[in-house]
Amino acid sequence: MNLYSSTATKPHTTADTMIFYYLGNGSLNVKNLILQTEELWATPVNILELLSDINSGNWVNRKNAARAILDYAVIAPDPNEHFESLVKGCKPVMTDIYKKLCTALAESASLAYLKETIDIVSSAKEKQKYYGNFESKIISICDRFIPCYAKKIRRGKKPPVMMKEQQKNFWQVASSQSLLEIYIDDMLKAEEKKRAIQFFSDYIGIYRGYIMRLLTEQLKPHINDWGDLELFKYLQPGSTVATAEERWRKIAEKAGIALKVRWVKPKNQSAIYNAI
Repeated sequence: MNLYSSTATKPHTTADTMIFYYLGNGSLNVKNLILQTEELWATPVNILELLSDINSGNWVNRKNAARAILDYAVIAPDPNEHFESLVKGCKPVMTDIYKKLCTALAESASLAYLKETIDIVSSAKEKQKYYGNFESKIISICDRFIPCYAKKIRRGKKPPVMMKEQQKNFWQVASSQSLLEIYIDDMLKAEEKKRAIQFFSDYIGIYRGYIMRLLTEQLKPHINDWGDLELFKYLQPGSTVATAEERWRKIAEKAGIALKVRWVKPKNQSAIYNAI
C-alpha cells in the first residue's frame, strides 16, 4: 500500500467501503476488481467509516477491511484536497494520519488495544467534520425545486413528488454551469470553473441524479449518502468507481456514465452485511 503519489489522471478505480469488506473477508479477489494497469484507491472517508461506531461485534470485519486497504490500495487525498489539486492545478497537501489510523486498526490485537492506540472519539469527530451539514445542504437544494420539501421533512412527512413539468425545468437547470454553483463552489475563478467541468463532470452528473431521485421518489437525504457521493469526486476521465450499492449503478445509468461504475456483488454478501 502506498500513499497517493501518482497523478490523478492515472487509471484508477476508487472503491466504496463495502468493497474493502469484501476484499478483507475473502469473498472478492482484487484481480476480479481492477485491471493490471489500474490502481485501486481508498479514501480517507473509507477509513473514517471503518473507525466509526466500532464495537466487539464488527471489529474483526473492520480490521480485515483495513488490512485490505493496506495490502491492495493507494490512499488518496481527502476529497477536498483532491478537488483543489485538480481545479487549481497544484499538488494536494498529503498527510499520513489516515495511513496511521488504518494501520492501527489493521494491526490491532484486540478492540481494547485499538482504543488504547488511537482516539476513537476524535476519529468520530473527524468523520462528523467531513459529513458536516450535508443533510441540511441537500434539503435546501431540494427546496429550490419543491418549495415545501424542507417543511415536510422537518415535520417527519414525505415530501411531494416533483411533477413532470418541474422535472423538465430541473434538467434544464442541471445542464447549465449553475451546477457548479449548486453542487461544487460558486467562488471559483473562470479558469478554475473550466477545470472543474473537465475533471468533475461525472461527479456533477451523479450528484444531479441523486437529487432527482430524492425529488421523484419522496426520499430524504441520509448523512451516509455523503460518503458515497464523495466517492465520485475521484471519478476523472479514464477512471472508474466500484460500489456494492445497486442504487448508485442505477443513478449512474441515468447520468449516462454506467460504464464508469462497477457494481460489485460477490458471494457471501448477506453474511458480510450482518457483521459490519
